[in-house]
Amino acid sequence: YDIANAFQSTPDPGDINGNRTWLKINHTWIEYIRARKPEWWPAVSALLKTHSVEELAVPMNSFVQGRVDASLKWQEHVEPVIFNDLGCLPNRADPSVYCGIFNNAPVILCRATDDFLCMCANEATYRAIVRVFEKHWTVHSLGVVSTFFGLHFVVSRDCVSIDQTDKTEGLVPAVYGPSWHKQPPSSSCAT
Repeated sequence: YDIANAFQSTPDPGDINGNRTWLKINHTWIEYIRARKPEWWPAVSALLKTHSVEELAVPMNSFVQGRVDASLKWQEHVEPVIFNDLGCLPNRADPSVYCGIFNNAPVILCRATDDFLCMCANEATYRAIVRVFEKHWTVHSLGVVSTFFGLHFVVSRDCVSIDQTDKTEGLVPAVYGPSWHKQPPSSSCAT
């Protein structure tokens, strides 16, 4: 799964003339605010007495992916949820891999910035983990994965393996030319 709104957190500075981008509010946003941001509701409710929903807008946030520290800032934001809500800890060898027990089942969670790969015993545990993240962000849940960052996963009852055939078949001709397989090897290492 990935977090669709992970980087929408800094104000849009606007164009060269300082013109800010505004996000038009609609009825879906109003319902979202009523349900998820009750502390905002008194102010919004007061506005709705003098304005229609269509007249309301908020300053648009911009994506922070252009910032050098975007991944670090997101890590600082997401790890409390991974640590506290899921009870997972980072692996000492790779701190973007987290392990733990959730819903009485072992879980391995891999994070590539805002994209997550979750390995667990059953789909119910996966769905429960996604629900934890949905309390905080908008989650795009992909369910059982077959590809992740261009890697093809082969899932069987006994194991999960990564098939990189497509990547290799594209890479080798790019390096050695389209007729690479017709050339005799120069050494056993070249073979």
